[in-house]
Amino acid sequence: MQRAVRPLPDLLRDGLDIVFIGINPSIMSSTQGHYFARPTNRFWQCFSRSTLSIRAREGLDVDMLGPTHDHALLAYGIGFTDIIKRPSANAAGLGRAEFDAGAAQLVSKLRRYHPRIACFHGLTAYRPFQRARCRDQPSTGRNWGRS
Repeated sequence: MQRAVRPLPDLLRDGLDIVFIGINPSIMSSTQGHYFARPTNRFWQCFSRSTLSIRAREGLDVDMLGPTHDHALLAYGIGFTDIIKRPSANAAGLGRAEFDAGAAQLVSKLRRYHPRIACFHGLTAYRPFQRARCRDQPSTGRNWGRS
């Protein structure tokens, strides 16, 4: 039985080493309930080859990570979210208002969870965040509002 199309939950917790931030979930990712689930998406292949994933691959005893590992990666300091939580077939149908609202929410999430690194999947996800961040606080860097 196929799952309903609904937003993916944030996979976030305090003390993350890195949080991967996508534009929005694909219909396939939403239906399967996992980040970057489309077989043609190269995220998992590239991430599995990265030294960033060594501890997780060793801990999970796998050579290659895949979408079904996304929830388990929280235990290894790796999280996931999107700038817009609404699933769609592609980013072309997303509007500026959605990006602006999502960026404001993302700023709050990053302040709440304080990841060491926020890794954006392209400028389409980063630019609205940068606009929201500059409106809110003109500094840059990893200080998400900590005192």
